[in-house]
Amino acid sequence: MIVWLASYPRSGNTFFRVLLNSIFDIKTYSIYGDKLDIGADKATSDVVGHAFLPQDYDLKKLREEETTYYIKTHDLPDQKISPEDKIIYLIRDGRESTLSYKKYTDTFVQSDKSLIDVISGNINFGSWGDHVQAWDPLNRPNTLLIKFEELTQDPTSQLASISRFLEVKPISDSIPTFEELQKINPKFFRSGKKDSWKEVYTEDDHLVFWLLHHKPMLAYGYSSNIHPQLSTLNRFKKERFNNSSNKNNLAVYDPDLRDFGHNISFNIHTLNILAKLYDTIYFFDIGGYVEKNFKEIPDNIIIVQLPDLLVHARDLLYANTSISIQKTKAIISGELPLDKIYPLLWSFIESYDVETLLLTSEGANRILYKTPPNIDFSIIVHIVWAMLKSLNTYSLSEDIKRTMLKTDSLFALEDYLAEALQPYNENVHRFPYMTYPDNYTLQEHFHDNNTVQFGTIGIMNERRNLDFLIQSIDKYPKPISYALYGQPLGEEGSRIVKLSSILEDNDTVTFKSRFEFLDDEIFEKTLKSLDYCILAYDEKRTLQASGIVYDCAKYGVGLICPDVVPFSLFAEIYPSMFTLYKSKNSASLHQAIDKVQNLDKDKLFQDINRFIDTHKISKERNYLKHIITHDMQRNDSAYIQFLEKQYTKLQKLEPSYNINKKELEVQKYMIENRDKNITKFKEMIENRDKDITKFKKMIENRDKDITKFKEMIENRDKDITKFKKMIENRDKNITKFKEMIENRDKDITKFKEMIENRDKDITKFKEMIENKKSHFTILYKMLESIDETSIISILKNRQTIFKIKQITKDNL
Repeated sequence: MIVWLASYPRSGNTFFRVLLNSIFDIKTYSIYGDKLDIGADKATSDVVGHAFLPQDYDLKKLREEETTYYIKTHDLPDQKISPEDKIIYLIRDGRESTLSYKKYTDTFVQSDKSLIDVISGNINFGSWGDHVQAWDPLNRPNTLLIKFEELTQDPTSQLASISRFLEVKPISDSIPTFEELQKINPKFFRSGKKDSWKEVYTEDDHLVFWLLHHKPMLAYGYSSNIHPQLSTLNRFKKERFNNSSNKNNLAVYDPDLRDFGHNISFNIHTLNILAKLYDTIYFFDIGGYVEKNFKEIPDNIIIVQLPDLLVHARDLLYANTSISIQKTKAIISGELPLDKIYPLLWSFIESYDVETLLLTSEGANRILYKTPPNIDFSIIVHIVWAMLKSLNTYSLSEDIKRTMLKTDSLFALEDYLAEALQPYNENVHRFPYMTYPDNYTLQEHFHDNNTVQFGTIGIMNERRNLDFLIQSIDKYPKPISYALYGQPLGEEGSRIVKLSSILEDNDTVTFKSRFEFLDDEIFEKTLKSLDYCILAYDEKRTLQASGIVYDCAKYGVGLICPDVVPFSLFAEIYPSMFTLYKSKNSASLHQAIDKVQNLDKDKLFQDINRFIDTHKISKERNYLKHIITHDMQRNDSAYIQFLEKQYTKLQKLEPSYNINKKELEVQKYMIENRDKNITKFKEMIENRDKDITKFKKMIENRDKDITKFKEMIENRDKDITKFKKMIENRDKNITKFKEMIENRDKDITKFKEMIENRDKDITKFKEMIENKKSHFTILYKMLESIDETSIISILKNRQTIFKIKQITKDNL
């Protein structure tokens, strides 16, 4: 029998072997032999309980033996692991493991690997997170998971679970402390401390670690000290499902934000138009560029500043291809491999739990090269002019073909461009370059009825055609008022400024110029000063003209343009707003200038108003809402068919293009994984339903218990009422008793007084009796001494005397 002691390096495996040796008297082995570290030192080997496997060992034969072999491994699970084997997986905070392993290699191997190499898995054992997820100890059968932190804090608390799992009984309760182990081998038992990574990890180290390993860290309870820029990662504590009904969030990222100034205003426009279509929009800003220029940020738009680490990584990826391979293996914060850069960026975006990612600007195709196969949100790419080689033929660059294969939907500027790209991706739609407020009203103007003000604005985009334009204006046979505005850069700009001096010397041209950077205020002022804007874009640059078309309409300025797409398409719909001339033909341009001077101004403003009305923000939002909803409702099988159809179309349209079928397989892999996740989700739903049924029963029982409890409460209340009445009656009786006591006391007092009065009366009576006795004695003596005369007189009154005698006798 085999028990595997598995862990990522420096995760407490050796300390656990010490515990097995000390408590259970179990000797353990290592699949590596450990002859350079543990096996090289007898004291260390003894305390660990280290033993060497037979030289030509066979795992199959070891399993057949009655002896149990406890074998340490740091490898990923492979064919040498049998389902019948038991596994004890040791896990430790990945930041501690990676740091400790870096220190270990410095001491025992003298490796040149950096900490970033270890964090990103650029070592023999791969990355910490990949190792944990490969072993999957929470779900792997026949597996016991032990956390290093709990093991070192209180080793004895783990003994019961270890004893049950291994079916062995402890023979001792003594285990060496980490301090004692350090004394035996301080190089090997280095620290064992918690949070020692804080002393060594840089901010970039910490960010890279969390971007790569956030899922296993949070899944295994290591949620403290999340990198502050990734606070949203707390969401991984909950189960995540790709259920669009639960969230309506959008992420927007422009890889070229720093490279092109016009991208700032375009991204602000994009955010404003999408703000009411999503509950929450996260915009990943670079250097605060958009946030600084956003005047009023809608409440549901959250500007997230990309960490510098990811910004630098992007710059390195776009490095000049002439740089040597050694240099382009790019080092961030020391030595971050280039192929690790975009996974970090994707992880950062993924941490915000969005339903959809919108990639704007032409840099979108670059980031999609490194799309991970397990992204669980939809990707929409905004196609702009620079992605196309030639608008006339609509041939696509290799970048665009890859982009289309990796994208759920595409947005293109203007209908004509969307139509042109339709054969390549059926889910391509128009995205307006600019919109106007619903209450916007055009202020019609012409500066002088006799003089029409012509001009060209934004000469940076026109510079390679300005020779033709300046020379044509110089040759115009009639008086003309012309202005040239914009910022000339470099030698080409200086040449244009010098060339424009010929117009200053021309007596028939009233020439104005402003050669400087046009900020929003200056741009608006200069554009308002024109009646007509003359453009000279050639076929390769016309897609850049979208912005000036919208700006001219905003301020009521007509356009004179070469007869090429998109101007020719606009002119069919708005003929008075767009006046065409043959490209690079001076005579044709002169005819166009003559034509507009006699043009009906009312028709011009009618066309401009129709253009503005078509592109008002509420209409554009309704259009986008419809197509976004439609695209997001595709099911998985339809999506796979869509991808296969894309591949077939590209083969027909571009036979020479050899698409790497792996890219299509990656997409299929994504769908299959999503199907597996959906199956798991269904199982979880079923289990949840079972749990809900159990919970309902618990609720019913709880309700019954509550009913019983209510009855008990009611009976208790009745008893309390009765008791209250008894208390009241008792109180009344006590009151009565008190009254009786008081009356009794009064009666006793009265009785005492009566007794006292009676005694007095008796005394008085006794005195009276004594007085009577003496009186009657005297009377008796007197009667005895009465003579005859007296007798005779008495006899006469004998009745009276008789009564007296009787009374005297009675009293005596």
